[in-house]
Amino acid sequence: MTSYLALPDTKTDGFGSRQHPGPVSHKNAANVIVDYLKEVI
Repeated sequence: MTSYLALPDTKTDGFGSRQHPGPVSHKNAANVIVDYLKEVI
């Protein structure tokens, strides 16, 4: 099975150094992934 999951855009408060996603952005993405996996599994 293959699927596509769009992750949320990084907001202004979610950037780390050099405009890379920071901890806030990673947490938001992880929440989206966990919710998706709960549906699939």
